[in-house]
Parts: sequence; C-alpha cells; structure tokens
Amino acid sequence: MKSVKKSAKKSTKKSVKKNVKKSVKNKVIAKKVTDKKAITKKVTGKKIIGKKVTTKKVTSKKVVSKKVTTDLYNKEKLQRLLSSAVKLSKADHVEIYCSIEDRQATRFSDNAISQNLAQKNLQIKIASHMGNKIGRVDINSFDKEIIERAIRQSEEIAIILPDDPEYLPPLQKGEGKQYLKSKISKKDVDDHLSFDQIAQKIQEGINSCKKKSAKFAGSYKHSRYQEAYMNSNGLFAHGYYSSVDWTNIVVMPKGESGYAHGMSCNVKDLDFKSTSKEALDKAVAAQNPIDLEPGKYTVILSPEAVDEILMFAFYGGFDAKRSDEGMTFLRGKLGHKVFDSKLTIASDPCNVNAPSLVFDTQGSAFKKRLWVKEGVIENLCYSRYWGHKNNKEVTLYPTNLIVEGNDKISLENLVANTKRGILITRLWYIRFVDPMIPSITGMTRDGTYLIENGKIVSAIKNMRFNDSVVRIFNNIETIGKRRISGEWFRSYIPFMKIKEFNFTSKTAF
Repeated sequence: MKSVKKSAKKSTKKSVKKNVKKSVKNKVIAKKVTDKKAITKKVTGKKIIGKKVTTKKVTSKKVVSKKVTTDLYNKEKLQRLLSSAVKLSKADHVEIYCSIEDRQATRFSDNAISQNLAQKNLQIKIASHMGNKIGRVDINSFDKEIIERAIRQSEEIAIILPDDPEYLPPLQKGEGKQYLKSKISKKDVDDHLSFDQIAQKIQEGINSCKKKSAKFAGSYKHSRYQEAYMNSNGLFAHGYYSSVDWTNIVVMPKGESGYAHGMSCNVKDLDFKSTSKEALDKAVAAQNPIDLEPGKYTVILSPEAVDEILMFAFYGGFDAKRSDEGMTFLRGKLGHKVFDSKLTIASDPCNVNAPSLVFDTQGSAFKKRLWVKEGVIENLCYSRYWGHKNNKEVTLYPTNLIVEGNDKISLENLVANTKRGILITRLWYIRFVDPMIPSITGMTRDGTYLIENGKIVSAIKNMRFNDSVVRIFNNIETIGKRRISGEWFRSYIPFMKIKEFNFTSKTAF
C-alpha cells in the first residue's frame, strides 16, 4: 500500500483515488470486527456482550457465515502468479515465498466476550541473489507493477551489500522430491466457525461456570492459510496449514483458577465441552489451598508443563552451530547419553495427532527426525549453511515434537501410584538462570495439588522452582499417556512423573 501511495504522489487527487482503489482490490485487507457488529445478539432481557451474560436461549441472526475463499489463490493459480514474478527477475537467482492467511479470534473474560477479530493477511517475500549477496524485500500485493518494483528494489539492495560469508544459492528443483505429503488438507482450512457459533460455545462454558459462581475467560483462535514457494531453479512448493486453539481459564470467587487448552488442525475435531469442563474441574479443586514448605518433591507434570520445560531444553541446546562453537549445554554431546533412558523425542510433520508444515520459507523440506533416543542425543539442528560447511545433513528446527509415551498409564494411574507428591497442571514465567547448565526458574499456576497415599488431598499455593533441565529429565520415574499440547506449536506430549523436583520458595498466591 505504501508503494502505491508513493507512486501516486505526482498524480491528481482523482487519479490517486482511482489507483488506490484499484490496488486495494488486489490486497488481502486486515479487517477488525467490533464486538457489537460481530455478535451482538438479542436475548430475552439482556445482550450476550456485557458484564452479565444471560443463561436463557439465544436467538440471533447469522453474522459471519462466509466460506473461507481459499479457492481465490489455489495451488495452480499461485504457481502461475509466482512463475510470472520469477520471470521478471534480472538477478542471478530469485526466490519468492507467499503466504495467504485468514485469521479469526475471539477473546472473553468475566463471563463476557470482549473482542472479535477477523483478519486477512497476504505476505510475499522476495530474495534476489547477486553474486554472493542477497537483497530482500517484503510486500503484500499481487499487483504486477508492485511486484516488479519490489524485485528491482531487492536487486538494488543486493548490489550494494557486502558479500555474505554464509551465502548459499537457492535449492535445486530436485529438492521437491523430498517433500512429505502433508496431513493438513484444504478441508481443514475451509472448515471453520462463524462468530455466532463461537459465541454459542462460549455461552455453554459460561453457563457451566455460573453454576459454581465462577468466571469464564480465554480465547478462541483459528489461523488457516496456504503458502507457496518458487525459485529460479524451478523448485515449487505449495501447502495448506490450519491451527485451532481453544484456551479456557476458570476463576473461582476467591481467585483460585484452572486452565485447559484444546488444539486441532480441524475445528470439527475439537472437543469444546471437555476442555471447558477440565478447566472448571481444576478451578473447583484448587479452592482453599494450603502452604507447603519448599524442598524436593516427586511431581507429576501435565503435558503442558512438560512442553514448557522441553522447549527450554530444545531451543537452549539443539542448535548445531552454537553447540559446535561451545555455546550450549549440548556442546560435545552429540551421540552421548544426556537424559534418562526413558526419554525419546522425535519430530514428524506427518504425525496424525500433530501435523505441521512440510517445507520452510526457503523451500527446504521438513522431515521425520529422531532427536533423542533413550536419552542419547541423536541429532542437532543443522541449518543449510552449517550443514554444508560441516558436510552434515540439513536437519532444520522441527515444527512439532513427538515424545514417546505409554498410553496405558493415565493421570489417574500416576496419582494412584504416588505415595506423596505434587500434581502440577501448568507452569509459567519460565526463564533461564544459566543456559549453559541449563538451569531454569519459574512458577506453578492454575491448579497445583498435594498427593498423599495415591489421592489428591488438597490444593496447595503456587510455588517457585529452580532446577536443571538435564537433572529434571534424568529423574523420570514414569512416562504416561500423551495428548496434543504446545504453547509454541502443536506437539504430542505425555504426562511425566519426576523425582526430586526442586522447589525453592513459596509464593503469595
């Protein structure tokens, strides 16, 4: 849009309006929908948007029921568009990546919807190679003139840059043979809820919470998009992606809370009611917490808590370049046993429980990869440059993590076999204390419970922990059932029973 305005400065007001109007038609416009316009509904006595939400039957008009226009830029059309753009290049090589996103979000708190958002985004990344230099320009329009101007700008940028010491040319066409067949389909992208339907799901959660004098909060987010990549060597890639997040937090009158998070790539597979019920059950059980002295305890970590710790272990140590330079806790540890033999971690873009993207913004293929096998470090994350320099296979950072579990061991089984311990349903505010150990600190949140003789006997006040990631994952007593989880991306993570988890202090809440 900025480039359109810039090119129109010397035109008359009439021609400017005409050019802008024409350009807008070629853009994906981000549109913010206000609450009242999106789902203000007439109910018997009150509106659903407000401080109080009625429990009576809602009657309303359908407001958002338009089908996602994924056919507007399907695989064939995107391929033609990118092919035409590549032909405009005068550089030695050119790469073009395109993402078309349709994002929908509803936030709610205090038993009322507070925000609705509908947003459409188009992003085009152009990278022109001139010798050992790359000039990059991002735009958000399919207008041919804007694309050509951006390509010229990227070429001009490349000319004036110094040589890149880590330069690599674009991938060859044959890379496309390595792409896995994605488990995320166009149907996953097209299936979605209107704001009206989302409001009904939220109303059901509110109704359940009001019976316990509790308040319902959280968000519904659905990001669905397609992406495409093409370079001047003839490599073309295309895929769909869809991620649905249903986050619920229930707060009791005295402030005790419970949390649950549902995730899926298709909204029809998401169990809204069970997620809301889980958050409510945790909040009810969290009432009247007692103080517990700091110390080392056996803990049962929920998949959400395991995921939080695992992310710090992974992104704190598995980068091959930083590890080879002695800057991570896994320096010199490739092929060595670092964690408990019960821990096995892989990534798989085609895992049916947590499918993910199959190529990145430079056309590199994501593959099924084993990172930790029975505690032994099997792979590190090699970028294209570092893999090429060290004659190693390019492994990239994963887009999901699949941790081996035991689906026969439920949370109830883990609790029943614990003489004394703590059930942790969620962790938050985790930070590195020393990334070279690596030690981390953080706090419990949204439901922490004392276990005695195989039963949950009381809620306990939140506590701060300080411990080593390596020590935590070397004290695994039992690995249980897995479920879809992930704060950063969708993964498949089990419950874990950990010995001697180190709590350093109490908190005031």
